[in-house]
Amino acid sequence: MSLHEPLNILMVDDQPAKLLSYETILKDLNVNLIRANSGDEALETLLRHEIAVILVDVCMPGLDGFELASMIRRHPRFQRTAIILVSGVFVEDVDRLKGYDSGAVDYVSVPIIPEILRAKVSVFLDLYRKTTELERLNRELERRVAERTAEIESAADKLRQNEERLRLVLTGRGIQAWTWDISKNEITWITPSGDSVCGFRCFTEFLSAVHPDDRAMVQEAFDTAVMGIGDYNVEYRMIDGNGEQWWQGRGTIIRDEAGRPLSIAGINTNITNRKRAEQERAILLKNAEEARREAEKANQLKDQFLATLSHELRSPLSAITGWAHMLRSGMLDEAKQAKALDIIHRNAMVQTQLISDILDVSRISSGKLHLELKPVDFPALVKAALDDVRPSAEAKNIQIDAVVPNDIECTYGDPARLQQVIWNLLSNAVKFAPDNGHVQVSLQKIGSKLELTVQDDGSGILPEFLPHVFEPFRQADSSSTRAHQGLGLGLAIVQHLLQMHGGSIEAMNRTDRSGALFKATIPMYMPEQLIGNGSDEQNDLPVITGSPAEFKGTRILIVDDHADVREIVSILLERSGAEVTLAASASEALKLIKRHSPDIVIADIEMPGEDGYSLIRKIRSLAPSKGGQTLAIALSAYASSQDRTRALEAGFQLHLAKPIQPQELITSVVSLLHRHRPILLSSTR
Repeated sequence: MSLHEPLNILMVDDQPAKLLSYETILKDLNVNLIRANSGDEALETLLRHEIAVILVDVCMPGLDGFELASMIRRHPRFQRTAIILVSGVFVEDVDRLKGYDSGAVDYVSVPIIPEILRAKVSVFLDLYRKTTELERLNRELERRVAERTAEIESAADKLRQNEERLRLVLTGRGIQAWTWDISKNEITWITPSGDSVCGFRCFTEFLSAVHPDDRAMVQEAFDTAVMGIGDYNVEYRMIDGNGEQWWQGRGTIIRDEAGRPLSIAGINTNITNRKRAEQERAILLKNAEEARREAEKANQLKDQFLATLSHELRSPLSAITGWAHMLRSGMLDEAKQAKALDIIHRNAMVQTQLISDILDVSRISSGKLHLELKPVDFPALVKAALDDVRPSAEAKNIQIDAVVPNDIECTYGDPARLQQVIWNLLSNAVKFAPDNGHVQVSLQKIGSKLELTVQDDGSGILPEFLPHVFEPFRQADSSSTRAHQGLGLGLAIVQHLLQMHGGSIEAMNRTDRSGALFKATIPMYMPEQLIGNGSDEQNDLPVITGSPAEFKGTRILIVDDHADVREIVSILLERSGAEVTLAASASEALKLIKRHSPDIVIADIEMPGEDGYSLIRKIRSLAPSKGGQTLAIALSAYASSQDRTRALEAGFQLHLAKPIQPQELITSVVSLLHRHRPILLSSTR
């Protein structure tokens, strides 16, 4: 199967309208879309076609989605087929767990976000292609290795048989027969016809033609044979006019009646072809192992990126949906309404930037990113970008020193894309500069080029990461405790946009102090290759309403490094009657647990410095009277079944995925209180 050959996607739903919507969403993925209106029809289709991905509606008459997924997964032919369950009714955690237990790799709730569904299906299609190709390569490698091994073993068997039958008799080309008179130190060589010829006249001459690295080994083999420890048997290399040749020398000592060695009779067999075959086999095995490691590395990077993407999109979405719910409920006063709108706008801008970066990378990969050329006032673009990032800098008390001359003439380029380049570099500097730090920006004309330099006084770039700083989806720290969030796309986009303008960018560490320095160079003329335009996409987010829960007086500790999330969760629970305490880190939470003895801890998993898994392990290590049995809910933007299982195994009672759904949060807290009421009653407050 070719990597570019269209794959088959089976869509199973008893509603034709939903099948049509799937076709509309997935039609641009270079796939064959196959419909099935029931589970029975889907099973018949699977027997006729090779299917890469299956979209299955959970709620269907007859054979439902759970049963269909379980039947498919049990069949050995469909072990690699990705099953995605879709439901607008069964959306609780227990339904999702049932879906994963039945064999599904993902569980999508209705309404479906087209971009996310396309991204998920694309990942599984790519994984199917790579896995299929890797299996093909493995089969081909095994075949070639088996053939080569069989050839080598066959040649070795024939050689052994000939050596045992004929011993010192010459039977063909590539074999030299010789005798060495030890007392006279004379070597006699015999051709296949039986005539004696003079080759190397003595052992010293012969040894001088042996490869320098093998001479000691050959000398030792002769000495061992002469001393009677064993026969002469050694493999070595010879250097002659034909280059380097491999030989195997074998010989037997001829002794007198007293046992003194008189001579050695032996043969030399040319084994160059065998050695080259062994070397080729070793190279094939090495290349195959490297290919396997590259494939595993690619899969690991893909999984890491998808996990990071999920977290980065869900975190701002939690604040947006939470505050939107509060606005629609009418329970906020005028000041809170203004604050809610500000938080929604700020997080929407964060998510918009993330989506824009993803779309830009997609356009770059497909060659659809183009430029709209116009005269550009570059100093004005730099000043505008400085105005945009100044609020972020002021929030960290960062001083920006800018040297931007006004007398630089206009050049040609795409103003919007160049503004994006400058903004990304400035935002990156502000992001990695420490609180109370400095960012320096300078623009100058050097010959026929503009040079923009942006530097910060942060910790700099790790030397081992420096060669990869402009690669997409690469981050120096991708762990769950990293201090700086993001997808690792900004600098990759900057480099590509500058190259489209005929420019370049360098990244280095400062030499005068700690910090990173980026130097962008742009020509003052319009390169012929600059062309194009672009487009953006957007989508709406659903709002879910909830009702207050009956847990008045319950003490709840909320642990999240994201202030907006802390506040919205706090308001939701306080309006239901709970007593809420807030913590921005794991260390702060531990102090509050020992001081206030909360009934429930709601903790984010990914936090800088120390994550939620570390926090729950420390809580469970406490004595029961000190809070060791405190009920705990994991709150995370990582929402796979593995993440849920890991949270429960770590010591959490529940796992809730971001974005936070108010009704789900309240219902989960009530359910947890009812199920574990004896623990609360027996705990020491």
